[in-house]
Amino acid sequence: MADCETERPVYLAISNVPAAFHSADLRNYFSQFIESGGFHCFHYRHRPEVLRDPEGSEPTVGEDGENASSASPEPRESTPSSCVLKTAVKSCCCVVSVRAKHADRFIRMYAGNHWIDSKGNWLARRCVIRRIRVSHDKG
Repeated sequence: MADCETERPVYLAISNVPAAFHSADLRNYFSQFIESGGFHCFHYRHRPEVLRDPEGSEPTVGEDGENASSASPEPRESTPSSCVLKTAVKSCCCVVSVRAKHADRFIRMYAGNHWIDSKGNWLARRCVIRRIRVSHDKG
């Protein structure tokens, strides 16, 4: 039991969550991982996601599978700022913490997989998972 208290959790950002999804949909989607006790904390607040596209990054794939940058009516100009806000696709995101020993398994199980709705239908949108670095204050 002492290992669980001293082991720092790994924080992950789950993004590209369909806006129509609620907590029940995510519980259903992540049920295998939930049942294995891998999550340290999972609290979905149905927050809209603001996507930032760093210059020179890979183009993103839209919900319809098309390249999102090609759907833009005007080309993106080079600007001195490092990011461009994107609002084309409505999605949500959440931050979760998983037990460190389960983090890699969670990413392998779900990252890049298609979302599945409550009726079992596969959606075009894919689950995106990124690690978050957290600095811990000594106080």
